[in-house]
Amino acid sequence: SVKWLEQGLDFPDLIPQQEVSNLRRVGGKLVHLHDEKKAAFLTFETKEGKISLLMTSPQPFQGIEGKVIPFKNISFYMTHYRGYYALSWTDPQLSYVLVSDEKARIAEACRICHGSTRRQDITGFDDQI
Repeated sequence: SVKWLEQGLDFPDLIPQQEVSNLRRVGGKLVHLHDEKKAAFLTFETKEGKISLLMTSPQPFQGIEGKVIPFKNISFYMTHYRGYYALSWTDPQLSYVLVSDEKARIAEACRICHGSTRRQDITGFDDQI
């Protein structure tokens, strides 16, 4: 459950609690990164495919270079590697990575945290992906 997962993290109360439209949470676990930081790894499904979300305390990502998307004072990094798309970014609270085999699902996955109540926060972002 999300409550169990949050108990093991250093950043409670930031994991989305509600199901979002056609995105259904199907799994989640606590993982440790290379420097022993804890992270939440969540998986979601739609009728069309799967989406993964990694959330951890703020940190710089060292990934494959890709497209930089500046949006509302945050730099988002879109990469395509071995058939998967990944969008990574850091805000004042957390660092995130969204992964899917379809670029369109990455934009759709923004609704995990920005559902109907915060949709205006990301208006125009999916056009840049």
